[in-house]
Amino acid sequence: MKKKTRRKSFIFLLVIGVFMVSFGLVQKDNFLLYYGLTWTLLVLCFGNIYIKWKHKRHYTKHVKNRLENSSGGFVQVEIGDERIRVIDDASDSSVKLSEVRSVDEIRDIYFIKLSPGQVLVIPKTIPELNKEIEAIIQKFNIPHIQQLDWKW
Repeated sequence: MKKKTRRKSFIFLLVIGVFMVSFGLVQKDNFLLYYGLTWTLLVLCFGNIYIKWKHKRHYTKHVKNRLENSSGGFVQVEIGDERIRVIDDASDSSVKLSEVRSVDEIRDIYFIKLSPGQVLVIPKTIPELNKEIEAIIQKFNIPHIQQLDWKW
């Protein structure tokens, strides 16, 4: 989540509270005045927590909707001398190793970025596959970014 988006949401909630307070003062309506003050205090105290929860819920739903039609089955990855071959239930595709633009590595996953803008996400659960990826990085002199302390 971008900090700018969170800040805009927080300011919007504060503006609603200030508007209610000012409208309550102008109309001499104590209920609206106290409601606006309560709203503003709650936003100041718990606004960031609420905004984080709201955006996390939104993006979780988004990811679930995008992935609900995926097979969820096993995928076989074969790394050859000149190609990476990916085989799943519905397709069989291969990519030339010369099309690999960079490899980003975090603690549990490799992200192999390809030239058309696609990304292969490979978990680091198989030691032999990890060694092959490291060998490819060295052999083809592929830019390698390591962020082993990165957290979700």
